[in-house]
Amino acid sequence: IGNIDTPRSVAWIPTPLGNKRNVLNVVAIMTLRLSVQIILAKQ
Repeated sequence: IGNIDTPRSVAWIPTPLGNKRNVLNVVAIMTLRLSVQIILAKQ
């Protein structure tokens, strides 16, 4: 999963900070990924 999303998140770095939607998308993806990992770890 990390390999697929990594190039996408890296691509956001050069973009201007004014484009907050991309930043929010990356944060949402990261939080979802963390929550999934926590759920799997509890099982």
